[in-house]
Amino acid sequence: MNIPHIQVPKTHYSHDRYMHKARWASYWHQMREVASFAPVEVLEVGVGTGVVAATLRGRGIEIKTLDIDAALSPDIKGSVTAIPLSEDAVDVSLAGQVLEHLPWEQVSTALREMRRVSRKGIVVSVPDRRHTLFFCSFQIPFLGRHEIAIRIPTRKPHVFDGQHHWELGVPGYPIARFKELAASCGLKLIRAYAPSDVPTKHFFVFEKTP
Repeated sequence: MNIPHIQVPKTHYSHDRYMHKARWASYWHQMREVASFAPVEVLEVGVGTGVVAATLRGRGIEIKTLDIDAALSPDIKGSVTAIPLSEDAVDVSLAGQVLEHLPWEQVSTALREMRRVSRKGIVVSVPDRRHTLFFCSFQIPFLGRHEIAIRIPTRKPHVFDGQHHWELGVPGYPIARFKELAASCGLKLIRAYAPSDVPTKHFFVFEKTP
């Protein structure tokens, strides 16, 4: 098995360009989806800035972080393709902007590993390169706010940039392909969406099937 290598230094996560407004919106969606499972124990794959783990810990959730980079001080040093935890070790596994750093051929291994160590489900977010043709947000009395968006795939192929091996919404990587891959790994899709406040990220919430 090819173990992923470290792509960026620790300082990558402290730049203002990294901690932009959409990044914080992405954190919010990650935490909301994790909390939807009412978990006691969570595995976060990829330490990143540490914001998600720290916030969830502040809510009384026990967090274990996993990363291949010891410089980020993860609770567990290791790869998502070979998670050093027992089966059903946590309630939920979260991989926010992580899987695209793996070659596509290794993504199924990562999903199966996250499923193996999770009792309830997994939460994933990956890049979404589709173009937005139309977006509308409207408020209906007593029914709340609703959004309508029309997005189309880009025609420009993705080229490995030293970090992302693939992204959704580019030739060869439609969103349906990722859903099909997850289903083949024993994961049942609960919901999938690209939110208006961070349309460049696509979120997937999966339930573990027997």
